[in-house]
Amino acid sequence: MKQDEDATPSTCKQKQDDLDDILDVIPNEVKKNVKARKHLVVGGSSSGSNQQERKMNKALEKEAKKRKLQEDKKDREARIQMNKVYKPGECMQYINVVVNENLLRKWYMASVQQEVAAAGANIELQQSSNDQGIITWTRKLPQTLDKYFAKLKKPNEEKCDHALCVMEVECVTRLVQSNCLARTMIEFKEQLECKMTLVVVQVEAYFKSKPGRKEMSNIDFELALTGAGVSQLWQQMLAMLPQSSLDIARALCAQYKSPLAIYESLQEPDALEQLSSVGVSRSGVAGAKQRRLGREFALKLYTLFTARSGDVIVGDQADD
Repeated sequence: MKQDEDATPSTCKQKQDDLDDILDVIPNEVKKNVKARKHLVVGGSSSGSNQQERKMNKALEKEAKKRKLQEDKKDREARIQMNKVYKPGECMQYINVVVNENLLRKWYMASVQQEVAAAGANIELQQSSNDQGIITWTRKLPQTLDKYFAKLKKPNEEKCDHALCVMEVECVTRLVQSNCLARTMIEFKEQLECKMTLVVVQVEAYFKSKPGRKEMSNIDFELALTGAGVSQLWQQMLAMLPQSSLDIARALCAQYKSPLAIYESLQEPDALEQLSSVGVSRSGVAGAKQRRLGREFALKLYTLFTARSGDVIVGDQADD
């Protein structure tokens, strides 16, 4: 029988290496269905053995391609499923709200389960003997196959990098009084390894006035009676008016020491003319000539202090 011209030691070794590479990607259960490797070694020289070898290699390559297509299909399905995990509108079904069981029994948490269910998420109760009001979130990731289709991997969970700490105002007050609030929050943050937000419950009720409490307000009356700071406040009020300035406010304060003084002066018949003729100096300009306040601004002040109706808009009045 004529020997195959391709059956040289170098080509045989190359074919054997190629065959080993093909067999490496075939699962173990498939390898059991083919002949042992010692029958596939290209050591013979007959054309019949080479033909059998080519058939076997072709079958193995076909099986490898088939497995590769199946693996690509599984990868595409896994990517599609993973996109649903983060897709708006579908992502909530993969979210778990992890709540302490003791916290969920509180009266202010009565509607939490209903709200979470309405959003499409799930509640996961955390068994704990303490009263830590911690709320965290986790996202369930879909199951995936390993590289060679051995078995399903365990479901993965992705933890949110933010958590809530819910405390009642009395608890927060005790921690503040004992200088332990900051340390407690740092301990929670280090324990959970995420950002932490403190939610204080019943704050409004805590700051409401209690029956029988006396409020001291005589200090404000003493300030007004002594006149301390009144001139500065009066000047600031005038400076904040539209089209006013610090120079105008200073000139008016020098002429009228208080709002009552300007109100009484505006009751005179020629009050508008006197107000418009108030001289305004230019600050920062030495020896500058004073300018008149002007009738337009004087009319606005006159309306502001003499109008009887609260619906009057300052500046809309015509100069008669």
